[in-house]
Amino acid sequence: MATTMKSGRGMVGTDGSGKEGASRSSAQLLMENEQLYRTLARERGERVRTSTSSDDHVHRQVERLQQECRSLRIQLDEEKEENRILQNERDRLQREKNALASGRDGQSVDAGSDQDSQYYSEEIERLRSECKQTQLRLKECQLNLESSELVLEGYRKEVHALTVEREALENLVEMLRREQGDPSSSSSAHVRGGVDMDTHQRALEELMALEKDAVQAQKQHQAAQEEIRFMAEQMTREQGQRAREMEDMHMQLHDSKSAYDALLSRYASLERAYQALQVQLEEAYRMQRNAQAQAIYATTNATTNATTTGAARREDTLRSAAPPSASSSVPGYSASLRRIRVDALENWGDGYHAMPTGGPKNAYYFPVNVQESMLSQEHALLGPAWLRIAPTSVALLAQQSWDLIMECPLSCVRKFGKDEGVLSFELGRHAPTGQGVLYLATIHMTDIFDVLGRLTGSR
Repeated sequence: MATTMKSGRGMVGTDGSGKEGASRSSAQLLMENEQLYRTLARERGERVRTSTSSDDHVHRQVERLQQECRSLRIQLDEEKEENRILQNERDRLQREKNALASGRDGQSVDAGSDQDSQYYSEEIERLRSECKQTQLRLKECQLNLESSELVLEGYRKEVHALTVEREALENLVEMLRREQGDPSSSSSAHVRGGVDMDTHQRALEELMALEKDAVQAQKQHQAAQEEIRFMAEQMTREQGQRAREMEDMHMQLHDSKSAYDALLSRYASLERAYQALQVQLEEAYRMQRNAQAQAIYATTNATTNATTTGAARREDTLRSAAPPSASSSVPGYSASLRRIRVDALENWGDGYHAMPTGGPKNAYYFPVNVQESMLSQEHALLGPAWLRIAPTSVALLAQQSWDLIMECPLSCVRKFGKDEGVLSFELGRHAPTGQGVLYLATIHMTDIFDVLGRLTGSR
């Protein structure tokens, strides 16, 4: 082509050959221009194909983002379903709690309520754990959205770079058009303009479509992001409300447990009061039986009774049986006597019984029969025994061996009482045996109270 141009320039010397050379030179320039535009169009087509492949990549990324948005929506739907299940579970727990509270009114509650409390506590802990897992999944969705935003921002920058490249190519086309332009050749201008405008129009339309798709994808992504943010906020509010309701339910359950404990305490106090009444009733029955037994003893032995006259007669008998050296403020019952006569006393045979020895000075001994009571059962004091009354204490001795069974200071005795044939000692809480009452059947009631009156004063 360069050789042809040189030869053309060399033939300009004559008129005919000059015209032919000019026409051939114009044709060559036109061909070169067309070839140049073809090359430019080919390069532009390659760039368009490259940009089209890039557009396909962008479309694929946009579709991937849309799929991620759809998957996030599916996850949010699953979270809604889980929240609905949690709501149903909470309603069920509330109904069970109400049923438990209604069943507890006016009735004593068994130990199964403790298991219910433990079950409700475990359910509350499980629901709290599920709420925490839901929050973690929401955070994961938020991170996925942020990564999608970063990817979309990268695509936006890529579109901007393609737009800049398009503008650079347009400037290059304009520059080539100005450098290769020939105003005298209308056909050349037409061909050049046709090739450039078609290529430019196609590239412009493709870039505009790409930009439009990118803007549309950005809008869809923003809409999906706003929707997910709204749903996440709504879910957070619902979970907060549910957590508060669970706390309220836990507090109500705690109050119910406190009320249940109060009912149990009241029931225990009523049970103790009932047992105390039972004990009093048994004591009343026992005293009634003792009174009936004493009445039977009085009727079977007409010569022995619980009156002062009968006691004086027995004292006279004992004084007549005692040795001449025996002397006491209450004759017949002091430790100076060797034996004493006992008549018509249960667990004591009629006749003389040896008096205990080795006790404190100025002590008096009386045969008694320890009756049933809580204190006597606790310390195994039932049966026949010797009552020893000293200036500072009272004691019970074994019938045969005279071993000390029980001893209590007089300061610990609250009061002495008597019924028909039964002597009672009410012991205070500081007594060695503990607080309680001893009931002693005796036929020497008057003599015992005479001794107590002289030693301790009237009680």
